[in-house]
Order: sequence, then C-alpha cells, then structure tokens
Amino acid sequence: MEVSFNGDYPTIIAFYRDMPGIISKVTALLAWRNINVAFMKVFRNAKRQDACMVIETDAVVSNEELREIARMVGEIKEICAV
Repeated sequence: MEVSFNGDYPTIIAFYRDMPGIISKVTALLAWRNINVAFMKVFRNAKRQDACMVIETDAVVSNEELREIARMVGEIKEICAV
C-alpha cells in the first residue's frame, strides 16, 4: 500500500482493517482532546482489507494520546506519530 504525506504538520499514521466507523472514532477522540485535524487522507487496497489513515494535525499528539486512541479503537493494528 502506497501512502503519502508532506510532513509539514504533526502527523498520525494508523493502520487498521477497513470497516465503517473507524475514522469517526479516531476523529472523535481527537476532537475530545481539542486536537484539530488540518488534513486527512485514507488509503486502502480493497474494501474491508488493510487500510491506513494519515492525519495531519495543528498540534502535536502525545504518546499518551496515541495509546488512548489505540486502546479506545481496538481495530487499530499500529499507530504512530511523526
């Protein structure tokens, strides 16, 4: 799967299984933490298969916040910030 982002903003990269509701769960948790999404892209090869979301934010997302997202959204396989 090819993924792209420019790196101008703090960026979250999350890998997960494509299914309804995952994106809304992640963005709701960011909003709850008062973290604004500047740009967002979602990549997948096929419906209901592996997917990746790249979220560029206006503020740095802490490791604690990443762990909280991973814990609250159990479908996420990997998540990191760059």
